[in-house]
Amino acid sequence: MNTKNLEKVIAILEKEVKQWQVPIITLIAQTKKDPYRVLIGTVLSLRTKDQVTAKACEKLFAIADTPEKMLKLSEKDIEKLIYPTGFYITKAKNIKIISQKL
Repeated sequence: MNTKNLEKVIAILEKEVKQWQVPIITLIAQTKKDPYRVLIGTVLSLRTKDQVTAKACEKLFAIADTPEKMLKLSEKDIEKLIYPTGFYITKAKNIKIISQKL
């Protein structure tokens, strides 16, 4: 690819990228700067649309935003807070395990 074509490609990409939405996990990382929230948010985001992930993160982190607070919740409580994320039962179990290890 010559320099002229590369410049055209870069110009197109710079224009197009402005239309893309920033993933919710990126927003969490940029605004909260909390590795725990990023980790748990990433777990929630697996196989789930960003809009659903955002709502689940908001509900969950309003109640438990640290490993210590998360451990005070039952798996059932976490399930209720993160529903309707995909595989919410498995995710609740994994969130408890992650929180215990941390």
